[in-house]
This record gives sequence, structure tokens and C-alpha cells, in this order.
Amino acid sequence: SQPFFGYFNVTIQSCIYDDKRQALYALVTSQVPDNSQNMRISLIISRNNGQTWSEPIEISSTNFVNRGFASMALDRCT
Repeated sequence: SQPFFGYFNVTIQSCIYDDKRQALYALVTSQVPDNSQNMRISLIISRNNGQTWSEPIEISSTNFVNRGFASMALDRCT
């Protein structure tokens, strides 16, 4: 898989597999700047079991004060 957001302080917070779309989704957080309390939250998608990943899709609208543990769930109705 290709690196993104640099090398340090990148963490996968949540991972879900979508059978219907045959896709693996991961929420990723990274500290911005490194070693700060500010976080960038993004979604990445793999359609080949994690061998390669999409470009990050930024979820957060700001880097400032995005703290905690991100999680996600699939909407089974769509």
C-alpha cells in the first residue's frame, strides 16, 4: 500500500468490510502537525483486501480539536 500523510503518527481507528460493495473502509487519523493534539480524520477504501488503498478522503473540516476515537458503521438500508 502507498504511504499518505507522511510517515509518523498515522493510526487506523476503525475498519469495516462492505459485502455488498466488496470494499474495505478504514477511518484514519493523523496528528497535524506531528506530535500535536490536533487531528486530521480521513476515510480510505480498498477493493482488493487492503493490498492498495484509495487516496484519502478528508472527513474533518478542521485539524484543530479533533480528538477522541473515531468509529463508523454501515447503513444496511442503502
